[in-house]
Amino acid sequence: MLRRCLFIFAFLAAALPFGASQGRTKRKGPVVRQADRILIESGGPEALFNFFADTLRLPVAWPLAARQDYTSGGVSTGDIVLEIYRYGKREDGPASARYAGLSCEPYPLEDALQELRIIGIPYDAPEQHISTLPDGTEGTAYTTVNLPSLSHPTLPVSFIEYSDKFLQVSVRRKQWGNRLLLNGGGPLGIRSTHAIVLESANFKKDEAEWIRLLGKPDADGCLHAVLGPAFRIVPGSKSGIERIVLRVQSLTRAEAFLKEHALLGKEENGEIFLKPSAVQELAISLVETPADPPAGPAF
Repeated sequence: MLRRCLFIFAFLAAALPFGASQGRTKRKGPVVRQADRILIESGGPEALFNFFADTLRLPVAWPLAARQDYTSGGVSTGDIVLEIYRYGKREDGPASARYAGLSCEPYPLEDALQELRIIGIPYDAPEQHISTLPDGTEGTAYTTVNLPSLSHPTLPVSFIEYSDKFLQVSVRRKQWGNRLLLNGGGPLGIRSTHAIVLESANFKKDEAEWIRLLGKPDADGCLHAVLGPAFRIVPGSKSGIERIVLRVQSLTRAEAFLKEHALLGKEENGEIFLKPSAVQELAISLVETPADPPAGPAF
């Protein structure tokens, strides 16, 4: 269970699920606007944060900082945030990291929950998070809703909707995207996140649930929210985020940098991977594809 922190928007496991379907009505529209954030738990958050922020020159969403027994920092790939965190003090031994959570922005929350009831996806009670707003008053900063049928013990999945008084998230994403554009995508030429690949030990069940949420897959088997990266479900021995795929301007350019700095991992099916040891054993691959956004989910 991830706890609240001054600068983190965490996932919460909640009580009994709401909104189990009666299968009464056809859905009316999209549920997910886009993936918002991937949480990465790291035994050495300083090194991993510095690699993303300094070596790859990704825009800093918020600087790495520690409060009591919690350390957190965020970087942006131009469209989503990678939040690196650690609970407790540094432990001895080599640092490793894992993908520990996924939050999505609904479209918007009130309408999305109505759609979940229609399409039969259960959800937990909305949880409001109170904080100090920019004007100095106390109020709701954001609301989270846990999605138990899409979650696994190693990867909670939730909705998060920010209060406009707390954060204009669409404006902030544009700012991060512009910063990435201005620095040429860093040395890898990163443009955005292309896809989030979800591994499933119960493939048919999980694939059906994600299709229920996002609509039919495209010809390549990818599921699409309205904006942001695609989602791809693949069978595997465990359940969670298998890898994230970043879109780059040029694979040739990216490969040259990775080779020069001994950061190049395997090459597979038109993707090149960062060396796992460079990113604390996370799986991160790069592709060169057009930057045009998908047409949206197919129902």
